[in-house]
Amino acid sequence: MYWLSDFTANSIFINISNKELHALEKRHGLECLLQAADIAAETWRRNPEERHNPGGYLNTLCSSLLVPKWYVPFSERKKAADRSHHRKKIVEAGCIVKAAWRGIGQNWWP
Repeated sequence: MYWLSDFTANSIFINISNKELHALEKRHGLECLLQAADIAAETWRRNPEERHNPGGYLNTLCSSLLVPKWYVPFSERKKAADRSHHRKKIVEAGCIVKAAWRGIGQNWWP
């Protein structure tokens, strides 16, 4: 699965085989699997505890998917991260402009 490498890198799901993921996708559908996996990853990020059977955990989550109130979908998290990155670049650019302005000195403007 092409999305597997991006999704499982540095996550609790790295130990789930492609065969298991294909079976979960067949059983629950791709959208449900992706949402359940994202919720599980965010839950694990908030509460990093050992998951002894991540495939079973993901299957259970897919079977009875309840979206927590705190959950923000990946697309919205990505937009917020992109906006934050953009603001940071603007601030950095503003600092460079101010530094360049100071470097020119008072005699630049006629």
